[in-house]
Amino acid sequence: MTSMTPSHSEPDTEATNHDARLEAFEERAAILEFDAGLTRTEAERRARAAYGLAPDPNHSRPSDRRTRR
Repeated sequence: MTSMTPSHSEPDTEATNHDARLEAFEERAAILEFDAGLTRTEAERRARAAYGLAPDPNHSRPSDRRTRR
């Protein structure tokens, strides 16, 4: 009888996909920052959008920071 649990030698597909997406995001952000001359915040925002990642909750756009009068 064979076990239905994965062996330890099989890669964790979900973790591998996450790592690959994170690496691709970081590479895209670096390219946008240095080659396109964008700020780090803007480069990361655009890279997140390109890879379908959720916006970073720690950064807000300038239009989001307006004070109410």
